[in-house]
Amino acid sequence: PETVRAVVTALAADSMEGRGTGAPGSMRAARYIASHFAASGLEPAGDAGELGGFLQRVPMAAGGRGVLLLDSFA
Repeated sequence: PETVRAVVTALAADSMEGRGTGAPGSMRAARYIASHFAASGLEPAGDAGELGGFLQRVPMAAGGRGVLLLDSFA
């Protein structure tokens, strides 16, 4: 099994291309994490789709100055 250091190193690697919303590496990092969740035997509870339910889509809007705002849920 991978150690925490190996996972953090993989996620922080230049090949992941950043973590900002919409950044090229954001889905690559999400796939990496989802694969580890699945391998650990966790059951998905998010939206069905490419990541097998380990992703939950949340509406977001730009809030200016690099801030993202989550839509409220009523």
